[in-house]
Amino acid sequence: MLDSAGIAYTVHCEVGDRVDCIVETARRLQCDAIVMGTARKSSLVRLVENSVTNQVLERTSVPVEVIAGEAASRLERVGIPAGVGTGAGLLALWMAAN
Repeated sequence: MLDSAGIAYTVHCEVGDRVDCIVETARRLQCDAIVMGTARKSSLVRLVENSVTNQVLERTSVPVEVIAGEAASRLERVGIPAGVGTGAGLLALWMAAN
């Protein structure tokens, strides 16, 4: 898509901490901007796990443009937490019975 629009870009693949790799690569290549997409995470997951986007924003002096992804589906917002809660409840009941 970027090729067809004539937009210059680079693609890199590195192994390591995601935030450190992004920040260091942008610094090393003297990038004018970092463009990132957000991951589809629930509010609970974002509360427990600091997002890569937030960490990049905190650590880099390079301007960052964040493109919001689609909202989490109903299954991700309600079904998965309900399933985990039910499973934890059943496990607690089983442990109390034994």
